[in-house]
Amino acid sequence: MSIVKGCFSSSELRSTGVGHMFRDCPNKHVVTLVNDSLPHFNEYIEVEGEGEDEQNLVFANQGRMLNATPSPEEDDDYWKCNNIFRTRCTCHGKVCNVIIDGGSCENGVSTSMVEKLALKQGNSVKVDKKCLVSFSIWARYQDEVWCEVVPMDACHLLLGRPLQFDRRTLHDGYKSTYRFKKDGNNITLIPLDDRQPRDTEASVTVRETKFERSLTEKITFALVVFETNQYGPSLPLAVQSLMRDFDEVFPDEIHADLPLMQEIQHCIDFVPGAVIPNKPAYRMNPREYEELQGQVSELLQKGLIQESKSPCVVPALLVPKTNGTFRTCIDSHAVRKIMVKYQFPIPSFDDLVDQLYGASIFSKIDLRSGYHQIRMRPGDEWKTAFKTRDGLYEWMVMPFGLTNAPSTFMRLRNHVFRDFIGKFLVVYFDDLLVFSNTPEQHLLHLQMIFEVLRV
Repeated sequence: MSIVKGCFSSSELRSTGVGHMFRDCPNKHVVTLVNDSLPHFNEYIEVEGEGEDEQNLVFANQGRMLNATPSPEEDDDYWKCNNIFRTRCTCHGKVCNVIIDGGSCENGVSTSMVEKLALKQGNSVKVDKKCLVSFSIWARYQDEVWCEVVPMDACHLLLGRPLQFDRRTLHDGYKSTYRFKKDGNNITLIPLDDRQPRDTEASVTVRETKFERSLTEKITFALVVFETNQYGPSLPLAVQSLMRDFDEVFPDEIHADLPLMQEIQHCIDFVPGAVIPNKPAYRMNPREYEELQGQVSELLQKGLIQESKSPCVVPALLVPKTNGTFRTCIDSHAVRKIMVKYQFPIPSFDDLVDQLYGASIFSKIDLRSGYHQIRMRPGDEWKTAFKTRDGLYEWMVMPFGLTNAPSTFMRLRNHVFRDFIGKFLVVYFDDLLVFSNTPEQHLLHLQMIFEVLRV
């Protein structure tokens, strides 16, 4: 017994008793049931015509494929066919790259452009931030658009569907131009030819014939661009002579001995009743462990740390410095939670700049290892203990990473230079800036600063 699947939606079956296959049904149609709560999308649409037979299915040929490289088109405008619309605009006096893309649902501006040009940002939105960008292309077209701030490298400014909708632009696919009206003027944007070398791409080579021809000329100029870390010309002779008189103020190496106890020490006070932390040491790879142990041995030799039996212990870690080396610090997060915080005023940058009004000569002095020149208050050393895989150690000097360390450092600097601050000196942590009106006056000010540093 065989079962034939026929079409039961036709009146032919009901009248004659003999039906036909569903694929041959002349009354074939598609019925879609729509739910009001969620949208429904057809994943399959029946198309009128004869059904597919396995014998009519055509698959791709198997075998070696011939790759052909298209030859350059003779039409000079053919490059517009395969390139997206690019141009350049001016924003806040800076030239920026622009892409007009009809497939982009939003206008976009790169994060780097917003940061470098300090563009005005709007309120936060779900995707990111919005920014109002004012730009111009030559003198005929000035405009402003709201853009979403997004990190992108393709361009600085991406103009999508919102601009085309607002300006009712007309796109000529063959010429790759955009035409619209703005303030009563007919504007036509011409794409930037990507085949032309960009201004930012410098050529560092020259043909041999051109080079030989330049040698025959009377004068040959060569421009060499390189990066240097030098800060300019050498110091004036008078300043060099003064520094030789105070040679002990500028040693090549910091003295290995423990610094003397000064009037101001670093104090650590715990909140009464707080639980003392005892944290395990961090895991380190062999290279980090070797570096940490070397620095711990050096600190022990200098007397800046000593072995400890403290119940308050936090892990030690290595922090990279700008010169590629590492500095030993303590992870004091657990100690900060129970530490009494002292708020010493830190000067703002604007206030420091205001003090420089009228000065014309400046000298900057950078203090080296300032933290390690401040002693811990006697009896507080156990509160700075840190742990390695080999033992416990505590600091005899103020370590890096403590909450009140910047305040203590500024308090000591302000105390030492209290007679000069605001007159011809500004202090910001380990930086000293001496300012004067005349060279003679400046030399005297430097001498006064060096005398204090010598003591």
